[in-house]
Amino acid sequence: MSVINQMLKDLESRQQQYQVTNLDNLSPVSLLKPPQRRLLWLLTLVSILAAVMTGAYLWPEMVRSLPGEQKPETGLVQTQVQAHSQVQAEPQPQSQTESKVIPQIEAKSSAVARGSQTTTTYAKVKATAAGKEPVINEAPVVRTGHQHQNNNVTDMLVKPGSMAVTPLLMSNTELAQTRFELGVKAEQNGNFDQALLEYLKALEFNPALHIAREHLAAVYYGKGLMASAAQTLLQGIDVFPDYQHYRLLLARVYQATGQLQAAYDNAAVMQVSGAEAIEKWALLGDLAEALNRYDLAQNAYNQLLTLRPGSGRWLMARAYTIDLQGNYEEAMREYKQALASAGLSDSAVAFIQQRLSQLGALQ
Repeated sequence: MSVINQMLKDLESRQQQYQVTNLDNLSPVSLLKPPQRRLLWLLTLVSILAAVMTGAYLWPEMVRSLPGEQKPETGLVQTQVQAHSQVQAEPQPQSQTESKVIPQIEAKSSAVARGSQTTTTYAKVKATAAGKEPVINEAPVVRTGHQHQNNNVTDMLVKPGSMAVTPLLMSNTELAQTRFELGVKAEQNGNFDQALLEYLKALEFNPALHIAREHLAAVYYGKGLMASAAQTLLQGIDVFPDYQHYRLLLARVYQATGQLQAAYDNAAVMQVSGAEAIEKWALLGDLAEALNRYDLAQNAYNQLLTLRPGSGRWLMARAYTIDLQGNYEEAMREYKQALASAGLSDSAVAFIQQRLSQLGALQ
């Protein structure tokens, strides 16, 4: 700025030499000389002004081309350009500034609220074996399902960084089967007390799980708790009268405790077929012999021979009951028929041969 002022002062001093007041001092020769120095200074001034104007025009474009964070260095030329090309903006009223700040704060608050809705505290479901209402324990999870109006979450829950987990509640039938399997393992390991607990729990979940009740009665029987074994089977008969195998097992419990008539009565009313029918009539034959009811025993063996024709075992058993009734000739025929059949043990063959010799001697 000081250079330009000095140039302007020099120009002004030279112009004063050619004012009207100084014409008298000039000679005719000096008036006729061309003003070469004046022309040179004018050209210099014009060049400087042109450079300044060109810089003022190009400076905003150069500023825009700079990176966003980079600021141009300040200097003499920058000060001149900013003084001529930029207009200082008027400050906005305070009310307008506040009106812009408040929506920004509200927008940030809404964003935070929306972000907080993406995470929530959920319940970790615990279901008891008895199928009670699940107990809720708080645990941070991310909701991926829908939420009902009452805010009870029933859809799939996802733990952060894990796969989707859906809580599954086992039915009473499944729980009973699980308890039964645990009881079988405990029984196989010789832990009969634990087996009893597991079988009882299985029956609580599903009283119709007959195999669990049968195992329970068997464990009682093995521990010598005959009354508990009988009570377990009687409860099964009361609830499931059509399940005939309870009666067969109850008859065996009565037989073991010496209650032969009660055992015979329970086995006699059984309505069974197939393999269970063979068990029924074989047990009735043994009980009838123990009760000295040989006629009933013979009838039982007749039923068995109907189911298993030509069986040496049942032929020998029928011959023996006939022998006990004093029908020796018929007994000899039955013994010979049994001896001719297959399936007899060596001890049974020896008994029949000995008895035939005795009956022959009697004749």
